[in-house]
Amino acid sequence: MEGDEIEKVHLNNGVEMPVIGLGTFLMKPEEAEDAVYNALQVGYRLIDTANAYLNERASLWRRISMCP
Repeated sequence: MEGDEIEKVHLNNGVEMPVIGLGTFLMKPEEAEDAVYNALQVGYRLIDTANAYLNERASLWRRISMCP
């Protein structure tokens, strides 16, 4: 791993997946929105969300779409 490059693993289907990600389980929707936005700003590309967490809402995805 060089510099700020995030380490990845190669999955059996050929996809590369970052080894470090952000989990949003037990975060309130507002907390998840801010955490996801900030994580993407600093280079995270693996974000774990689920409808069952009750924080996967359109507002969360709007925040993601705000990232460059």
